[in-house]
Amino acid sequence: MKKNVLYFLCFSFFVSVFIFYSPFGFSDDGTGFRSMFNGRDLTGWDGKPGEWWVEDGAITSQSTDENPCIKHHYLFWTEAEPGDFILRFEFKLVGGNSGVQFRSERREDYDIWGYQADMEDGEQWTGCLFQHDRGGVVMRGFDAVIREDGSREEKAIGDPADLLKQVRKHEWNRYEVTAIGNRITLKINDVVMCSVEDHDRTYSRSKGVIALQMHPGPPMKVQFRNLRIKILDAAPQTPKESPGQQTGK
Repeated sequence: MKKNVLYFLCFSFFVSVFIFYSPFGFSDDGTGFRSMFNGRDLTGWDGKPGEWWVEDGAITSQSTDENPCIKHHYLFWTEAEPGDFILRFEFKLVGGNSGVQFRSERREDYDIWGYQADMEDGEQWTGCLFQHDRGGVVMRGFDAVIREDGSREEKAIGDPADLLKQVRKHEWNRYEVTAIGNRITLKINDVVMCSVEDHDRTYSRSKGVIALQMHPGPPMKVQFRNLRIKILDAAPQTPKESPGQQTGK
């Protein structure tokens, strides 16, 4: 009896240690979210060597006048290529532009093609859904339904300028991406920024990689932390060719 209890205690201890230290253990709140980042190093991620690191518990990339970013590059999450999911993370951006790719296709030289939950240190792109070759799929303050032929209907869901006021400039902000079937919704600090039902037969995507963007241009610094995902039943994917090579926005 004592031996069985000892085995049970040892097993419980090792399971607890694995869950606590694993970057991919389940959350402790019982919601089904799993951590994508362990807060210490880039285990489970792949990016351009020397361009991404962990600083103060956050995934970080930075460009300076002495070390400029000449070409877009991305840090790829390597653990899954989810279809339907809820992704939550925090970001801090000082200068420039960045974003989080999802349902995307990895390309050579740390490039990518697909949807992007956008953010910038400016007034246009934060809270918008961007996609390479299409530009703004839906802009902040709008809900859109895009038909198979690419035509669309849009309706306003908020004033873009008022929605931007919900974002704390140069501070930490919460971002949430919900992708279920053809419906995608972006929230920042619990406020819906935009949403779309995308049926475009050329551009819509049902699954793919998740990646963090470093953008070329003036000096900037972007950080991500508390990245967590709840992967839902994946929608079936219809194979399609990507419409041409592209580099990021």
